[in-house]
Formats: sequence, structure tokens, C-alpha cells
Amino acid sequence: MASCPLVTTAGPEHLDEVYAIEVASFDRPYPRWYIKVLRELAGDLFLVALCGGRVAGYAVALPRRWRSCHLASIAVAPSYRRRRLGAALLASVEQLCWERGMRSVVLEVEATNAPALALYRAFGYLEAGLVPDYYGPGRHALLMIKPLEPAPVCRLDP
Repeated sequence: MASCPLVTTAGPEHLDEVYAIEVASFDRPYPRWYIKVLRELAGDLFLVALCGGRVAGYAVALPRRWRSCHLASIAVAPSYRRRRLGAALLASVEQLCWERGMRSVVLEVEATNAPALALYRAFGYLEAGLVPDYYGPGRHALLMIKPLEPAPVCRLDP
């Protein structure tokens, strides 16, 4: 695990592994074609965490109006969870958004997803509202927001 993680921009060669993580992580995963579209839209805001040359996790953010980034998705492969990869990806997304002039990050998270909520709260995200039935009937999302600080916490590989 010495080389884990290397957080870098996702390339087309990473998309099959990203899709496999998506399917393993969500009961209603994005389709493969949408993962490709997200990469095209997000550009260098689509990140992967590499461990031993394999994709162990990913995060994708999209610039929005009002100098805000939207965290569209973040997931870590089941065999790599509880190793702070999600934290490394989230910190890298925040840094890149800041460098591009964005001053906040917004996201939706299922209200019952305790591990994700713990991560976001530890990073300073605040609940901004409830989106009823966002993930399906009776499955609500919390809308969360974080104002970005001027001092990024990590650097991406050169």
C-alpha cells in the first residue's frame, strides 16, 4: 500500500474500473455512457485514486453558477474502503475547485448514508435542505454545502 493513493485526473483508460466501482457502490448506478459524459463535462475535475496502478476510487465535480462546484459523485471500491481514500478524493476536488475560482462545493447525499454524512461533516459541510424522494420514493437526500477556504489541504501529482 506504499503507493496508495495517487490522486490524478481520470483518463479514458480508467472508465471501466470507475464504472465497476459505481455498480458496486450504488443500487441505482449511473449507466456506463453517463460516466463517459461526466468525464467529458468535468475534464480535470474527474479524479481517480490509484492504488498499485488500479482505480480504487473516484470523484467527479462539475462547475456551476455562482462560483460553485457540484460534487456529482464520489465512491471507493469496497475492498479499499476505510483507508481515507474518500477523504483524499474530496480534499483534491475541493482544491481544484478553489483553484478554478469556485468558492463553494454543493452535493446531495442520501439522508441514511451514515458513512458519507460522517465524511462530509468532518470536512465542514453543512446541511442546507432536504430533497424529498431524490433517490426514489421515501429515499430523501440532504443538500449540503461547504464554503471553500483559501488554503488548500493537499496537492495533486505534478
